[in-house]
Amino acid sequence: GADNGARGVRAECGGEVLRAGTTGEAGPMPAEKEVGTVCIGIAWDGGATAWTGRMPGNRALIRSRTSTWALNRLRLWLLDQPMPGS
Repeated sequence: GADNGARGVRAECGGEVLRAGTTGEAGPMPAEKEVGTVCIGIAWDGGATAWTGRMPGNRALIRSRTSTWALNRLRLWLLDQPMPGS
C-alpha cells in the first residue's frame, strides 16, 4: 500500500526523513480497483500510517484531489507532532 511505498522512499534516502506517497486508480477503465479509489501513506522514523478514500471525477480531478488530500494529511500529521527541541 501507500505506507509501504512511503517506507521504501524513506529507506532509499536514509536518515531521519519523513516521506509521503500516494497510489490508486485514477482511470480510465478497466482498472484493478474501482476508479477513484486512492491511498496515501506517511512514513517516519518509528512508524508509518495510511488512509484510503474515494475521489470523484475524471483522471485529472482524481489526481489533483489526491495530491491535495495527501498534502493536507501530511500537514495535519505534522501539526500533531512535538516541535524539535521542545
